[in-house]
Amino acid sequence: METIKECDFNGALRFLAGVQGKAFQDTPQQPKDFTYSLKDHQKFNLASEYLQKERGLSPETIRFFKEQGLISQASYITDYAHKKSEPVVVFKNKVQDEVLGISVQGVWQKKEYGKRGHLKRTQGNGFAGFQVVLGQVPQKPTAAQPLRIIAFEAPIDLLSYYELYHQKLDNVVLVAMNGLKKGVISQSIANQINPKMAAEKKPELMDFLEGNEIFDRKAIQVILAVDHDKAGQEFIDNFDYHHVDVAPHQPPKMANQEKMDWNDFLKGTKGLQINHRPNFQTKYKPQKTVAPSKQQSFSMH
Repeated sequence: METIKECDFNGALRFLAGVQGKAFQDTPQQPKDFTYSLKDHQKFNLASEYLQKERGLSPETIRFFKEQGLISQASYITDYAHKKSEPVVVFKNKVQDEVLGISVQGVWQKKEYGKRGHLKRTQGNGFAGFQVVLGQVPQKPTAAQPLRIIAFEAPIDLLSYYELYHQKLDNVVLVAMNGLKKGVISQSIANQINPKMAAEKKPELMDFLEGNEIFDRKAIQVILAVDHDKAGQEFIDNFDYHHVDVAPHQPPKMANQEKMDWNDFLKGTKGLQINHRPNFQTKYKPQKTVAPSKQQSFSMH
């Protein structure tokens, strides 16, 4: 108010004291329409080099996701006025071959991007998620044949987890939330059990199931493979749904680390430098960790 009214602190207080406030009505975020407008390059050399050298991913992992049509290389305009652009890796949030949103990762490292070092942008339907279906997942899940969803914070973490455990992953959906968004997991479930559901209802499906006992609790299993840090732990602790089986699977971290994500864990297994700990001098020695299997028992949190 000091800025808007161009007054001092006391003047702002006097103004606010006379304002008649209203109770805030929370309106659920609606999925956004999206049209994919980037032009994919025929070449993939810069994206591949970035994913291998900076992210520690193998050519086999990169090839798998490229062949699925989920990643590409394109130019992203950063300055329309001066017609400036830079090459990026595009992660496509696709459902039934339709691109509903994207996240882009710049391959050039620049000081102007601060601590992240690279251009990062997201566009489109915020609940679509970057996802891949491995094997056959049931449209009518039961306790004997459950629908299994493994959720990550970022596409890079999803690719890293796939590389670590792809031989053990079958009949499962991997989805990256581009953050910590329950609505993405909900929409991912909806895409499998009722793909014709109205788009605006999909992010709310878990809330609907919570009050309606349609499925056996063990028919839908969600593994929260989020970062091992404060935010990731809070997301797990606050994932308060009782109609699904929930289990965490976070990458192990050392006692002196504030955070570990799946990409850094992958790089640690290969003896590569961990980017976000520039003062960490010794190589990370990962602990043994096992991917959740179809036979693993789940626990509520």
